[in-house]
Amino acid sequence: SSTTVTYADGDVIADAVKAAQEADVAIVMVGDNPRETRDTTTLSLPSIQGTNQDLLVPRILAANRNTVVVLKTQGSVL
Repeated sequence: SSTTVTYADGDVIADAVKAAQEADVAIVMVGDNPRETRDTTTLSLPSIQGTNQDLLVPRILAANRNTVVVLKTQGSVL
């Protein structure tokens, strides 16, 4: 069998949603920029390079029920 991997960097959420809709499985990696010298002030994921990760994740989940979310964070998130 063969496998095709499609990559959407999430900068344009609509492009990521389209890729998720067309996929058998969607994998979303989100996270923060860890800093040992500062505490987080919220349990939300930060926007990274203009991408609202708190908006990206639920849109991908709605587009494809076979979604794996990989969290790369230094602490808890909601």
